[in-house]
Amino acid sequence: MVSYAEVLERSKRKSGTDFQTSPINTPLSKRATWILANLNINANQTTVIFFAFAMASALVFPFGTPVAVVVAAAFYWIHVILDYSDGDLARYHQQFARNGEYWDHIIHLFTIPLIFGGIVLAEVRREAPDWVIAAGIVLIVTMALNRGLND
Repeated sequence: MVSYAEVLERSKRKSGTDFQTSPINTPLSKRATWILANLNINANQTTVIFFAFAMASALVFPFGTPVAVVVAAAFYWIHVILDYSDGDLARYHQQFARNGEYWDHIIHLFTIPLIFGGIVLAEVRREAPDWVIAAGIVLIVTMALNRGLND
């Protein structure tokens, strides 16, 4: 079993420092990286897993019940934590692949718009006013364009 300290050390960025993007998600992603490293899961496999959680979130949101919203939000949060971990795992295993980076970017283009699409679909199902649905669609398109330009 690989120690947590070893995973932290081997997954550091080239600059020697790791920045903390979130006071909650970053420590959780480091723990997830440790668990995944001990399960011998690589970065590309982690990317597939986080995409599966993102899609599960997008598919559960449209149900619109309070339980579905909590489950979908939990799936979304797990997706975010695992998204942080895939780069750490690539550094840990020293397996840097252009196709892994490519798929990470492509998945980012789709996940957030699809999740918001699930939320908008929930609003359609509960017969929200037209302006709410239109605003949601504008938000989906805006987020997709933003991801395409900045990721």
